[in-house]
Amino acid sequence: MLKYLKSVVEKMKLEIIRKSGYYFDSQRYYKIFINGTIVGEIWSGEVKSFDLPDGDYDIQFQIDWCTSQTIRIETDRKTSVITCWPATKWMNILWKATFGCKKYINAELTK
Repeated sequence: MLKYLKSVVEKMKLEIIRKSGYYFDSQRYYKIFINGTIVGEIWSGEVKSFDLPDGDYDIQFQIDWCTSQTIRIETDRKTSVITCWPATKWMNILWKATFGCKKYINAELTK
């Protein structure tokens, strides 16, 4: 009976890509949060995949006290791809690490 129920539950594939080639944070990982719970970490140039039951999800990334904006994924998607990368440049590093810390990481739903 349990095997049958598991096969009936629809799964959504979430793929997260972290762009490489950025000096900032290249030797550090971002924490991955799904619905406020940490589910893993992703390093520069890495791709992570998650199989999630159908549902609505809020995805966010964090490094130290700095975060990305929250990305909302709806149930109607079978596959979702999110790309993340540092949103800072040399000239505004102090601003991003303090007042702009809620937008330190760029995250975009690409598919």
